[in-house]
Amino acid sequence: MRISQAMCKLCQRSVETIMHAFRDCPRAMQVWENMVPTNIFDVFLQVDLTYWITLNLESNCSDARNWSEYWAMAFHCVWMWRNKEEQDEDFNQPVNPRQHVAQMILSEQDMVVLLEIIKGEWTGGFDKNLGRCSAFVAELLGVFERFNFIHSVGLSRVELNVDSLAAVKGLEKGVSNSIDDHALLRQI
Repeated sequence: MRISQAMCKLCQRSVETIMHAFRDCPRAMQVWENMVPTNIFDVFLQVDLTYWITLNLESNCSDARNWSEYWAMAFHCVWMWRNKEEQDEDFNQPVNPRQHVAQMILSEQDMVVLLEIIKGEWTGGFDKNLGRCSAFVAELLGVFERFNFIHSVGLSRVELNVDSLAAVKGLEKGVSNSIDDHALLRQI
């Protein structure tokens, strides 16, 4: 049995790999073309995932102050906008993503903690053996555990991205077809 590779839902041009979703997709590239300092742009487009993350978190680009913070926030925005675009046909990415990212950095004090986690000062995490359960329950448990983790590190304002439309709708409405799912939704 062959498992087919999923094509990118936004551009329908390439297989949706991590690098495609965050860097190479034309939707992501609209963000990066206007943000990446010229002295690293060529390398930015050519390196593998591990080096790409390292390059951007450790780079002291002369063209941009605090590039690692800026890149981490832009990375977050690319993922957030990608999810919103896939789930909401009326959503459009900001016209000026550079300005939007800069405003988010200035206005989100709690994001500094998230950036510190991204920069490698890991404060904790979680993993869980779920056993056998539905994808919906797995998504809800992921949300529940993330909120517990967020609370444990003292964050008060967060934006949670969930890539399951069913989980998003369940969370918005607070209802489910199953008693167990409903109990989990109430806890969240």
